[in-house]
Amino acid sequence: MTNLTDASVTFLWKNRAQGNRREIATISGVEFVARYLRHVLPRGLRAIRYYGFCHPAAKANRMRLQFHTGLAVEFGAAVPANNAESKTPLCACCRQPMRLVLRLIAAYKERGPPAAANSTPRLQTTPSLAA
Repeated sequence: MTNLTDASVTFLWKNRAQGNRREIATISGVEFVARYLRHVLPRGLRAIRYYGFCHPAAKANRMRLQFHTGLAVEFGAAVPANNAESKTPLCACCRQPMRLVLRLIAAYKERGPPAAANSTPRLQTTPSLAA
């Protein structure tokens, strides 16, 4: 169902959040054209729907990244203003800067033979928490 007037466009769409329920929307013509043009790519670009972090199978990676950084993975969004100047991630619950408690050190930093068995510990605690 589509209805056009001089000022508005009425169309039928599927609301996937409500179990693919069909709904009718009426918006201005300018808003309709703006929404439509979001789907048009510039000349020379190719559309890729599912790649990298956008792929549905990468949800676990996105969640892991969000857990470790404290920031949600948002595609095409700008960095939040409250965390733009500091590189310290914020806690998702209390929005306070997180503290480094434990750092895992890679076993091998470069390719080659492994270092001596007792040269570098694999786990380091921060000096403030070791005491």
